[in-house]
Amino acid sequence: CNCNGMSRQCVFDWNLLRETGNGYRCVGCRGNTEGVHCERCREGFFRRRGEECCLPCHCHPWGSLSAQCDSDGRCSCKPGVMGRRCDQCQPGFEPLTEAGCQRSGQSLQCECDPAGSTGDCHSGRCVCKASADGERCHRCKRNFYNLDARNPMGCSPCFCYGHSATCVSADNHSVYNITSTFQQGAEGWRGVYESGSPAQLQWSPRHRDVFIAARTSEPIYFMAPGKFLGNQQLSYGQTLSFDYRLDRGGLQPSPHDVVLEGGGLRVTAPFLPQGKVLPCGVSHTYTFRLDEHPSNKWSPRLNHFEFRRLLGNLTALWIRATFGEYSTGYIDNVTLVSAQPVPGVPAPWVEHCECPAAYGGQFCERCAHGYRRDSPGQGLFSICVPCSCQGGGICDPDTGECYSGDENVGNIVSCPVGFYRDPQQPQSCRACPCGPGQGCSAGPGGQVICDHCPPGAA
Repeated sequence: CNCNGMSRQCVFDWNLLRETGNGYRCVGCRGNTEGVHCERCREGFFRRRGEECCLPCHCHPWGSLSAQCDSDGRCSCKPGVMGRRCDQCQPGFEPLTEAGCQRSGQSLQCECDPAGSTGDCHSGRCVCKASADGERCHRCKRNFYNLDARNPMGCSPCFCYGHSATCVSADNHSVYNITSTFQQGAEGWRGVYESGSPAQLQWSPRHRDVFIAARTSEPIYFMAPGKFLGNQQLSYGQTLSFDYRLDRGGLQPSPHDVVLEGGGLRVTAPFLPQGKVLPCGVSHTYTFRLDEHPSNKWSPRLNHFEFRRLLGNLTALWIRATFGEYSTGYIDNVTLVSAQPVPGVPAPWVEHCECPAAYGGQFCERCAHGYRRDSPGQGLFSICVPCSCQGGGICDPDTGECYSGDENVGNIVSCPVGFYRDPQQPQSCRACPCGPGQGCSAGPGGQVICDHCPPGAA
C-alpha cells in the first residue's frame, strides 16, 4: 500500500491511476496524517524532526492567522500578538480579540497606514518605515515609489537606469508568474555539480516533480532553464519561491543554497537561518525576496543599483539539491513573480520614470532623438550625449554612427533642443545653461541667451 507506516489499508482508484501512474490510495491514516500515502500532516498539525506522528499546533483561534504552524510548531500571529501559540498580546497591546491585539490607549490621531509604518506610535505620531513619509506614513519619500506593506523599506527607490530619480508606479503592466510545475516533464531544468560539471536530473511521473540523487559528497544543484534568466528587471522586489524536500534528516543549510549570477555579480542565500535543520521527508515552501534589504539574507550585500544590474542580465539561477553523499533532493512549483505590459491584475512595482531631455522610454532606457550613447559598452546604463555629426546629421542612438546629413559637410550644424552651437567649434553642440526643456542660442559676442522658452514662460 505504501502508506509510510501510517496505515495498512488501501483501495484502488482508477482516477488516481490515470493521474499519477499508481492507483492505490491509503485509507484510515493514523498519527494525524493524510494524503494518498499518508505522507503529510493534517491541517493544524506538524511533525517534529525524527518523529513519525504529527502533533497538534494548538494555534489560538483569535490570535493566529491560521490553524497551521511551521515545522517547529510555531503559529503565525496577527498584529500585536505574540507567543508560540499566538495566545498573548505584545507589551503595550491589549486585549486579545478576533482582530488581534490593539495598542493600549491608541488614539484616533495615530491611525497609521500599515503599508508605510512600523506599527509603532510615539507621542501621537506614526513611526514610518525608512522610505515612507507623511503623518500617517501613507506616502513614499521623494525618489521612491510603490508603497507596499510587504516591503520592509515601505517603498522602492526609483531606478531608471541611473538617468532619473523621479518615478511613479506604472499603470501599463500586469502580474505575470514564470513557473515550472513539472506536469509533463523536467521543463528544461538540469543538474549541475558545484564544480560546473553536469549531473543527472530525473523527473517523477508519479509525483510530478524533479529530483537529483547524490553519489558523492560534492553538492549538486538544480539549474534553471532560460525562461527564468535574461532581463528579469520586472521581478525586482518580488519573490522567487519553490517547494523543496530532502530525504535525509539532521542536515543543516549552507550559505550557498540559492545562487543568482548576472551582470558580473553573484549573490547566495541559505534555505533557512543559521542553526536551523532542514525538514526531513516533508516538502516545505521556501521564499526569497529579490532586493537588497538585509532581511533577505543575500550575500555579499549589494546596493540597490547593483541588485538591479544583476537582475537585468541574469545568467544563472541555481537551487541546491543534495546535502552530502547518498542524499536526494526534490523540487516542485518553482515560481518567479514578474510582470508583462498587457492588461490584467496591476503590477505597481513596475516604475514609470520622468526622463531628462536626453532620454526616452518608460525606464529612460533609450536615447532621445538627436542623442547617442557616450559609452555604448555600458548598454542601457550609458549616459546619452548630443549627436555631433557634421552637417547637422542625425546619429544612431546606440553606436553614435552618423547616418544622415554627412553630405552637408561645412554647413552649420543643427543642435537639438536644450543645446546650442558653439561659435568656436561650429561642428559641435553644448548644453544650454537654462532650465529643463528650455533652448538657447549664442549671441555675436559669444554670450548664451535662453531665448527658446516653453509656453507660458519668459
